Amino acid sequence: KLNTQAGMNHLNGDRALIYMRIRKIDSDFKRTERQRKVIEAVAKKIIAEKNLSEIYDLTEFAFGLIKTNITFNELTGTVADIATAALARRSINIQTQHVPYSDAFAYKYYNGMAIVSFNIDDAARRMNKFIYG
Repeated sequence: KLNTQAGMNHLNGDRALIYMRIRKIDSDFKRTERQRKVIEAVAKKIIAEKNLSEIYDLTEFAFGLIKTNITFNELTGTVADIATAALARRSINIQTQHVPYSDAFAYKYYNGMAIVSFNIDDAARRMNKFIYG
């Protein structure tokens, strides 16, 4: 159980995980919003407190925990660019998106299960535009 006051709270890893996993109080969209907020807070804390070498080590560790078609060299090149720019300012501007987009989905039932239905090609185009302009 997670008991906190309204507003900004400092959470350790276990409490942050509980916060990100809460399902009963609202929706999956709000749950993923909480997840994005925690990831953003962690990224900002890393930028504020770590040097480039430490950020690289954290990236290498995290990369071993995920499954992706992005190579480690592609990721670290991007991370190094972002980290170098962020370290120069000791801040980072993080923008997020979620799929499906709020205006482009419908709740449906499939084989007795409640699902969220959306056009994946449209979502991909919108996400591509968000990332690349």
